[in-house]
Amino acid sequence: MRNPKAQFCTNGFVENPYSTIGMATAAGMGLMFMGIMTGLHVYICMALLFGGILLVFGFSIATIKYEIFDDGITQQIRRKIPYQLWKKEENRTINWHEVKSYKIDFDKNRSGKEYEYIKLYLKKSPGQIWITDQINRTGFVEFKEVFLQIIEKHEPQKPTATPQTERAVQPPQLKAEHIVIERKSSFYDTFFAKIVTVFFLILTAILLAIGFIHGFSGTQWWKVNIILLPGTIYMMRRVFFAK
Repeated sequence: MRNPKAQFCTNGFVENPYSTIGMATAAGMGLMFMGIMTGLHVYICMALLFGGILLVFGFSIATIKYEIFDDGITQQIRRKIPYQLWKKEENRTINWHEVKSYKIDFDKNRSGKEYEYIKLYLKKSPGQIWITDQINRTGFVEFKEVFLQIIEKHEPQKPTATPQTERAVQPPQLKAEHIVIERKSSFYDTFFAKIVTVFFLILTAILLAIGFIHGFSGTQWWKVNIILLPGTIYMMRRVFFAK
């Protein structure tokens, strides 16, 4: 048994979050349409919709214990439904040579609260792993600090020029393969994010002008003031002002 350099528990997706959400939506919609086609009551059809979504999430969302070592990360996975029914656990090991790149960033959830995350891009299934601080902030911060210390050894190295005389004197040497893991930029630092932000800024300004000149209904004002305007302000702050 090895002692990890850091460890913490959190909740998260076992597989790729995007594919999991897609599968949950497809399962829920499929069951709902089956209920509609067989003539079931609307409430039963809605129950089938949410039941299909929750069923997929029950097998895809888990309590995950992360442990980090010099050579990689391990996951002890307890999927919600299998663990409640059969106390079934899974273990997954991710070595650094299986990681293509990573990203550390923060964003807002649906309730408007900011959260920080580490996103690993893998060379194997599930393709992506998201580690967030939404459940255990203290444990995440300690884990992130150790992660950055280890990952620094695997970041791309700048080539250094060697004088010709030294190259002629030095005998050829075999070097161990260096594992390179690149750090990806935040979406908000990209040029595309600037284009999107300017687009929504112009759109918001136009809609506000139309609303003040011609008038909006209560629902239309709610959409602009509660959804579009705060989102545009957040994009402006992240893209042009936040460090």
